[in-house]
Amino acid sequence: MNEKYNFGKKIKQRRLELGLTQKALSANYMTRNMLSLIESGAALPSIDTLEYLCSRLELPIPYLFSESDDLSDYLRTERIKEIRSLFAKKKYKYCLELATKLGLDDEESELILALCSFECGKQALKDGILLSAVGYLNDALKHARSTPYPTDNIIATAPFYLACANNIQSPLLEIDTEAYEKMHSEAYDYEFYKYVSGDLNFVYTNPVFAGHIAAKRQLKKYEYLSAIYLMTELEQYKNTHYNAYAFFSIYSDLEGAYKQIGDFEI
Repeated sequence: MNEKYNFGKKIKQRRLELGLTQKALSANYMTRNMLSLIESGAALPSIDTLEYLCSRLELPIPYLFSESDDLSDYLRTERIKEIRSLFAKKKYKYCLELATKLGLDDEESELILALCSFECGKQALKDGILLSAVGYLNDALKHARSTPYPTDNIIATAPFYLACANNIQSPLLEIDTEAYEKMHSEAYDYEFYKYVSGDLNFVYTNPVFAGHIAAKRQLKKYEYLSAIYLMTELEQYKNTHYNAYAFFSIYSDLEGAYKQIGDFEI
């Protein structure tokens, strides 16, 4: 088994990388001669000895049973598996942090980085962390343009989210609305775009968007109390369906409505 998995070679290589002598690694746990036999492949270590050596050498035990002779390659492969697992579980921030730390730059990794950065950017915008949103979304565009995999939705939609993060009061001034409108209605988060554009006829599924648009219809009819009621009812969705733009926009409309009825204590 030692010969098959190169236990001895891997242990010796790691020991030399750390600048340890056989005597230093053996310490009081085993004889230097036993360690020499293990490293040469002439003896098999017990489980306890393997655990001791891996602890001292900072090696994952599964590495000794792997076919890889290169620790860096082994760790990279294991981290990539972890990245894929995190991505499948939609843990985008952790996935992004790990992928960035590894410095991955292959085509599949660029796709994962693009998707994770985009999702993190959307979440940051929802949470009102606008500078972080800008950083994530710019990274999403950079990675999306560096992979041959389909990233049309990111390339088309990230600029809209960037507009919201850069100019939360008037995001439509930051983008080419005519070009955006030419995209088919199934475009990513088209509903959010229609909400930002103030489309009173669009059918909204997001309860905050739908409620606010209903309130806007009342505002157009000067039904300020009715509009205020509709907007304050949306408070129940504050931790679920809101994002920073909706929060800002609704409170701006509330302020305007209260001023119209002469109630400035808002």
